[in-house]
Amino acid sequence: MKVSRAALVGVATWLVVVAVGSTLVWVVISRAGAGVVSSDQTAFGSSTSPAPQPSSSAPSKDPSKSSSGRPSQQPTVTTSPSESPTGPASPAGGASGPATQPATSAPEPPPPVTARRATWQGPGGRVVAECRGASVSLASAQPNGGYAIDVGDRGPEQLEVEFEGRDSGAKFHVTAVCSGGAPRFSVESENGGAAD
Repeated sequence: MKVSRAALVGVATWLVVVAVGSTLVWVVISRAGAGVVSSDQTAFGSSTSPAPQPSSSAPSKDPSKSSSGRPSQQPTVTTSPSESPTGPASPAGGASGPATQPATSAPEPPPPVTARRATWQGPGGRVVAECRGASVSLASAQPNGGYAIDVGDRGPEQLEVEFEGRDSGAKFHVTAVCSGGAPRFSVESENGGAAD
């Protein structure tokens, strides 16, 4: 069978056109794939998974490219954060940026505040106050013989205890607040004098 020279030139031209077209399509698809891989590495912190090899041969099928072959301005969404096998979830809203590392453990609770107690003892009786930080509370109060007791305020800002002599009528008004984490007492007698 004799093939004309024109037919051979036509077949050769067709083969060149197909080869050039295939090469251009492969270049466009490779660049699109590289863009997806680099956005995955940015969002998920340098993923080592290889980029998926595209099977499409038409550049117009790639949603991340515009008709001119340049990347479009719209973000490319590859997977949702819960489906990603390559790393931690991306920041809120799917925006690309530095990946945040998940917390490795829950934050430790603050150490417990140490309770500090102090005792005041006087003619009317005894008062034991307790401080936890800046909060004061009444641990105990006991009158001496011949005195009655009246607890006015039990805290947490201030505590007040009053001792009153049944026969003598003498009064001792004891207050306590926390200062530097420890109870500090003030005492006033009926005549207005103060004693610490």
